Amino acid sequence: MANIIKVSEATALAFHAITIIASKPEETFSARDMADKLAASYDHLVKVLQRLQKDGFIESVRGPKGGFKLLKPAAETTLYDIFRTIEGDIDVHNCLFHKPVCKFNRCFFGDIIGNLRKQLLEYLENTTISQVLEDGKEMLLELS
Repeated sequence: MANIIKVSEATALAFHAITIIASKPEETFSARDMADKLAASYDHLVKVLQRLQKDGFIESVRGPKGGFKLLKPAAETTLYDIFRTIEGDIDVHNCLFHKPVCKFNRCFFGDIIGNLRKQLLEYLENTTISQVLEDGKEMLLELS
């Protein structure tokens, strides 16, 4: 059942980092500070930030007050945009074994696996980073 909804550490870091950066779009955030605040590996976070930068969500600012800054507006960035950058597209199918033809007449789980994936996809596609920020202002207080 572990593969029904797969969110890697890289994706979790991407979600958290982009939300931190979007919380104050006029500021820059260093990878080191974000890694410390997220209790995450600096090296892993840097790789994630590079992917977000490559796909145009953030930019790197050099200099003593450098760091990462939001490039694409939070209101135009969905969770699925971020997810897809790290994980690729969500495969919305019903089989745990990823087989086109099952040896059984019906799935043990009925339609629940496909429905869960579809529900997750809909949530990710319809939720923007600005909505996450609005819904989770209390979460960010301790990260500021």
